[in-house]
Parts: sequence; structure tokens; C-alpha cells
Amino acid sequence: MNKIITQMYYQLCLMINLSDTEEGGYLLIDTYNFNPQLDKGDIVNIENWKTGVINEHQEGIEIGNQTFSFTAQVLDIQKTVVRNNQYIVNIILESADREIIKQLRNALISSKSEKLFSNLREILV
Repeated sequence: MNKIITQMYYQLCLMINLSDTEEGGYLLIDTYNFNPQLDKGDIVNIENWKTGVINEHQEGIEIGNQTFSFTAQVLDIQKTVVRNNQYIVNIILESADREIIKQLRNALISSKSEKLFSNLREILV
């Protein structure tokens, strides 16, 4: 007798493409293997969420962290079957604090510094 093992993953997904809602785009904030018991309209507090940042200046490249705290509201809950025994539940969040989300996007963009990657290529080659 074969048993079907069902795995469920819950992902908090923050909408970050604020200028073009048609294009979409989200950032994965956290993943759980248990149901966080969220429904449409619920408010979620996200505190001390860190992302790496890269600051380029004349003296060189500085790598660090930037911390963000904000509230977001659950817009939608989408269930997707990944395999016949695995489900992913995307909990789509939107924050009313557009300035924080803009800063978060800019920090993520800065973490993809071409100058840093070219310097790493030179060191590794």
C-alpha cells in the first residue's frame, strides 16, 4: 500500500513592483512548513527584516546590512500544486508604506552591484 505524503509550504510574498501592477513582482519574506493562520485582510507586522546592501564610493566597496520594519496586509492567498504530493501556498502581502518598500527595492538593487561582481571575478580568476 502506497501512502501519499503531502507537504505544504506557506510563503509570505511582499508585492514590490509598485509602479506597474500589471507586471507584478514580489519578494519572498519568509517560508513556513506550518499554516500561519492568515486570511485576506489580515495585517502582518514584519520587524527587523534584513537585506544585504553594497555601497560603492571612491575608497572602495562597503558591504553591510539594512534592516526594515513595516506592516503589510494580506491581499490574496494562492495555492499551487508543485508535484502530486507537494503544495505551495503563496500569501500575497501589500504594504501601505510605499516609501519603505521603495527603500527596500533600492537596497535589493544595490546588492547586485556590477562593480562588486567584476572585482570578485578578478580575484577568483
